[in-house]
Amino acid sequence: MKKIIILLIALTGIFTFKMENINRFNTPQLALFVFSFGILGSYLICRFNKYLGYLAGLCSLMFLKTMLFQQAPDIFLYEAGLAGFCIFGIYYFTRILNLQEDILKWFLIPAILNIFLVIIQVFDHNAIRILPVQGLSGFLGNPGVTGAFLGITTPLFIRYFRHGLWFLALALLLCGSTTGIIAGLLASAFYLYYTNKKYYNLVMLVICMLVTLVSITFLMSKWNYLMTEFWQRLIFWAGTLDGIKHNPILGWGVGSFEPIIATIPQAESYYLGGCFNYAGAIMNNPHNEWLLGWWQLGIGFPILVSMYLFDLHKYITENKALSFAIIVACLITSFTYFFSYPVWMIAMLSLAIYENGNSNKEALHV
Repeated sequence: MKKIIILLIALTGIFTFKMENINRFNTPQLALFVFSFGILGSYLICRFNKYLGYLAGLCSLMFLKTMLFQQAPDIFLYEAGLAGFCIFGIYYFTRILNLQEDILKWFLIPAILNIFLVIIQVFDHNAIRILPVQGLSGFLGNPGVTGAFLGITTPLFIRYFRHGLWFLALALLLCGSTTGIIAGLLASAFYLYYTNKKYYNLVMLVICMLVTLVSITFLMSKWNYLMTEFWQRLIFWAGTLDGIKHNPILGWGVGSFEPIIATIPQAESYYLGGCFNYAGAIMNNPHNEWLLGWWQLGIGFPILVSMYLFDLHKYITENKALSFAIIVACLITSFTYFFSYPVWMIAMLSLAIYENGNSNKEALHV
């Protein structure tokens, strides 16, 4: 690591060259400056978990590449880059502070407030006039986004506030969040399996009966809508994979997804009998965090994340079942939706807290 630091120091005062369409002379220096910070941060993370450390280093390298080769507009690059630094920063400081699972219960506050608002908005779409979006949206501005967040908090309700499960279920149905419902049910099953095996079979039977009952009544009225949404997801994924195949190794760059997709006309966005771009509406997210990461960072993203998760599951214990259940919910959500910033917050906190109880996990000692 010392050799890398020496190399970065040596480059700091000489790393400059002319960039096309850029009048500022210090842009290469800024790119190297941010990259240097990212590499040093990735080294600190490697001391806790080598896979996440390598992933942080990959993000820093791709940020440098994107900025130097102008693969994304500055606003998109900086937004994605800043979010990335915050994501890894939350993980790092949670490990440093050695936070435990009891801190996660405070996510019940925003969850309950969102449930309360969603129920109110059924009767009054303008209940809180300062919100940027009116209608049934919760505090997160979209019923799908709110539903995904609420679904991930389901294990918290089981552990700390079981009487609130009825209101949580109602809010999820009102939001129409299929992803939130599935993630919440499966995460709950994982949590109960590791913490309450005595009632696990009974609970699973009740869950299956409720799911069957709700599915029959809900699907009969929403079947066409659900099939349309499911097919639209497949169109999103097919279009994204078609873009990935043209640059599968290095990716298109940090923050490049929406700007590139926006340049594709509707006539060229047809896949599987439908299109992902319309007049006045574009696919600004593939609704799959794995595909988005592959698009931006290259093949290294799905490889490193898969290795990290495979290593993670080996250390599940009963006293870490809550954080593991939340990780499961986030994993399910990542396949069919996207992470809002509150979801990134609970996801990284849960990952770090889960690892805080596993001191025997392998880290990179350099």
